[in-house]
Amino acid sequence: MKNMNMRQVVDELRRQGHVVTFYNRRDGSILIKSIDGQKFTGATGNMYGRALVGEKLSTKRANQLSRITWTGKRAKSQISHKYDAVKKQLERTQRIWRKAFGKDSPVGKITAKKVKWSIEHRGEAETIRLLKESERYAKGKAYTKNIQHLVDYIRDTADRVRITSPESAMLLDNLADDMISNAWMIKEEAIYPTYYELYKINQGIPIEDIVRNIRRILGI
Repeated sequence: MKNMNMRQVVDELRRQGHVVTFYNRRDGSILIKSIDGQKFTGATGNMYGRALVGEKLSTKRANQLSRITWTGKRAKSQISHKYDAVKKQLERTQRIWRKAFGKDSPVGKITAKKVKWSIEHRGEAETIRLLKESERYAKGKAYTKNIQHLVDYIRDTADRVRITSPESAMLLDNLADDMISNAWMIKEEAIYPTYYELYKINQGIPIEDIVRNIRRILGI
């Protein structure tokens, strides 16, 4: 299953009976939008799909995941005073973002203009949530949704092995629970290695060893 492009990954997933939706990007590549009804953001769906078919991702490809691309020409405040909470979060996130990536960030800029658009189309609470997620990313922490997708994958894996190995399923269930309890400290760079460790279950590696390695990777 190695060196498959994403269209081949989608074909394989569908051959296995999964329901997959995706959209075509301008560069000719594709991004998976959902698998069996589970929706994804950014490139997370591609990573999840590759993990399902048991393919190892390249380091370069893994580093392309979950990039934030909020851009704009000006950073002057264009937000109404009624949204002071958003303003405060924006200023905090911009400060952390600049410290992490510099003035000319290669992963995009977070501007007041874009935040104003977000307030109008998504609402105040969702805009603050997105700003906090951007702050997590700038600090090297994993996106909440990426953690949740990984937790769901671990629980699905536990369900698959539960009948033949209840003890192994319990180890995976406990791992998922601990990930949720310690989500604040999980780094984005640990997401892909965790998927890769889980793939080793298909190679016959003892789940006890896999869970031990994952805990070391995640730091929990």
